[in-house]
Amino acid sequence: VVTKCMSFFPPREIPILRPSPKEFHDPLIYIESVRAQVEKYGMLAIGAGISVFW
Repeated sequence: VVTKCMSFFPPREIPILRPSPKEFHDPLIYIESVRAQVEKYGMLAIGAGISVFW
């Protein structure tokens, strides 16, 4: 049930990063390296390809 006091706020856009397998070799180091760029968004998406994990 939707009432007048309920509001929907669409999520704001967040950065989507696509690191190379070499960059993503150690995920924690990669995340730390991009932290300053994405910290203001509060979250990020990492589009690591399947080849990163093989």
